[in-house]
Amino acid sequence: MAPQPRLRPSPATAKTQKRSLKWRPARGGGADGASARGAGGAGPQAPIRGHGRRAGARRARQGEGRIRRSCDVGVGGFILVTLGCWFHCRYNYAKLRIQERTARDGIKNKILYESTHLDPERKQSPSKNSS
Repeated sequence: MAPQPRLRPSPATAKTQKRSLKWRPARGGGADGASARGAGGAGPQAPIRGHGRRAGARRARQGEGRIRRSCDVGVGGFILVTLGCWFHCRYNYAKLRIQERTARDGIKNKILYESTHLDPERKQSPSKNSS
């Protein structure tokens, strides 16, 4: 079997290859670009974009795509909310511990100095050592 000769691309094919891959001509069309969907004069065709399985997998590997971005946004939002709640709880817990320690020290001093001459609430009576 003889090898097939390579055909030169037509000028129309060369022109479409220069365009961005995002705006490819419709598949299955004839020389005028009409396909089975748009042959009835149903209006302009939408460009074919890479929404297939392979295109989505390629974009996911490259770190692109709406699904990957929405997943990243969801994970980022979860992390931010979790850290915000955690910091809020830690701050309140530390504040509560400080208040409890202050109250405990006050109660300890109250018990320790009660009914002694160091008790600040005990009224100092004037001394009767007048001559």
